Amino acid sequence: YDPGAARLFSSFYNNGKGAKVTIGSWGRNYQSRYSQECQDVDAALHIHEDVLYVASSGNGGDSGSTSWRTVKNPADCKNTLSVGASQSYGSAIKSDDLGPSYMASFSARGPTADGRIAPDVVAPGYMINSAISDPTSSTNCAFAKWAGTSMAAPVVAGAAAQIRQYFAEGWYPGGFKGSGLGFEASGSLVKAVLMNGGQLLKGVQRVPNGPVTTKTQFYDNNQNMGVINLMKSLPLFRYNQINAMVVNSDEITRGATHRYDLDVRNCPQDFNQLSATLVWYDPAPASNCQHCLVNNLD
Repeated sequence: YDPGAARLFSSFYNNGKGAKVTIGSWGRNYQSRYSQECQDVDAALHIHEDVLYVASSGNGGDSGSTSWRTVKNPADCKNTLSVGASQSYGSAIKSDDLGPSYMASFSARGPTADGRIAPDVVAPGYMINSAISDPTSSTNCAFAKWAGTSMAAPVVAGAAAQIRQYFAEGWYPGGFKGSGLGFEASGSLVKAVLMNGGQLLKGVQRVPNGPVTTKTQFYDNNQNMGVINLMKSLPLFRYNQINAMVVNSDEITRGATHRYDLDVRNCPQDFNQLSATLVWYDPAPASNCQHCLVNNLD
């Protein structure tokens, strides 16, 4: 049963007093077009700018004649955060599985129908300790090892909740609680932090025990921004040596320019990387659009 985006958001948002991170670990097969359902979800997120919608990309990467264009709805919407599945650690993985530096081949791939790269990020989704929910079973409170992007999406949602707490409790910019003034992070800021800290994977392996089918690279339709890593995302005093500058819910008008200057002269001598990620919640276009970005800011 699909209650529709407006009813879904009203059920958890509670006039701004409710949840600000939500998960859609499910999907529809609308790979051939930008759907009415995406239009509704994107419109809802454009209104509820403080919400992050984490969506599992789907498990169709191994099905059919091609793994491409297999990302399901609502992970193919513009404003959701689409999550693919990497492998994990532990005794449940098979002897020849290559572990967390590789994607699981079942993870759905982009691009979307209008050519956007997907998924956005990746998280462990292979042989994850998962809750068994069955009210008719005596094992209703038990756990089992499951695989799927439905397991990866909650990993990302949990990380997103920590990022919101990080900003709310004033951990930014110094990396310790109270080092700055707390504020409520927008959904697009939380999305940007997760994407900006993504790490490169080595390839896609057919699981279980299969060959590596392709190498991965940044901004491809396998891993895109990579596997999330909070230690590479935000400063944490005594635990990492990164700096960050964030801009939260800044509005820009048509034709305007915003300039941000960063002084890297005081960075450590081994400083070798600067990354910037721009995320915004785009208005909903018409369904079945061919070029679906309304505000193309890049």
